[in-house]
Amino acid sequence: MVPRLIKYFDTQGRGARNVYCGATFSLIVNELGVLFLFGQNKKTGEANMYPKPVQDLSGWNITDIGCGNTSIIISADDTLIAWGASPTYGELGLGEFQKSSTIPKEVPKMDNIKIPQVAVGYSHTVLLVDTDHEPTKLKYEKLPEYTIDN
Repeated sequence: MVPRLIKYFDTQGRGARNVYCGATFSLIVNELGVLFLFGQNKKTGEANMYPKPVQDLSGWNITDIGCGNTSIIISADDTLIAWGASPTYGELGLGEFQKSSTIPKEVPKMDNIKIPQVAVGYSHTVLLVDTDHEPTKLKYEKLPEYTIDN
């Protein structure tokens, strides 16, 4: 494998603002807030060697992205959007028995929760919540606590 220079983002206003790498793909948000994807799509096997706009997410103000085998995006209004070929149940947060989604979908039940950061692993997702935000703190305090017994 040889590194490749991608000049696609060299023009005025199209520069890359953030880069995120998943298992077999990468996502880039440019200076205008447009999301681009390139790499291999595990679900279809399709490979894009050059960045291609993700049309389903045009108009969203993206603040953070987590990539692994799947992708989860946080928008400025704290909406979570998830998609990908999930290896197990649950990490997309789309509800019971929804293992995968080939198109971006909003994650339900995240009202009044301020989420500044997301991280995605092979088969799990972690959300960092802002407990200084009062509505978030109230919901956070009602969550069940999981402990590891030795």
